[in-house]
Amino acid sequence: MVAPAPLFDLLRTAAALLLGYLAGSLPLATWIGRAAGVDARHDGEANPGSANVWKLAGPGWGLLALSGDLAKGVVPVAIAVVTFGWWTGWATAVGVLAGACWPMIGRWSGGRGVATLAGVCVALAPLAGVAGLAVAAVVA
Repeated sequence: MVAPAPLFDLLRTAAALLLGYLAGSLPLATWIGRAAGVDARHDGEANPGSANVWKLAGPGWGLLALSGDLAKGVVPVAIAVVTFGWWTGWATAVGVLAGACWPMIGRWSGGRGVATLAGVCVALAPLAGVAGLAVAAVVA
């Protein structure tokens, strides 16, 4: 007997949300900050994001943390889009952003999710995402 398509779609969407959330929960900027010798959760703005790592440890470590946060948005969403389609990529994106802002790791205190959102935008709409990154780089 073949499983009904709506049930499969529901399970795929739930798995995409969960796996996206788990990927977004990884505190990459915090780990990179620790490797640089700073604690981004308690020092500076007490924000575990790449901007705080940049301020505390310098631009080299900050760019590495930014790259990690961007990749945290791009990689899982791009895998979902290529493997299952655009709508599953959107479900993964919602999970990734929720995980970045309210992570399971770190007692629910996440960052603002701006870099992760930029990565998600690049994965879902590459031309618009890259154009947005270029505008942000010029403004910054």
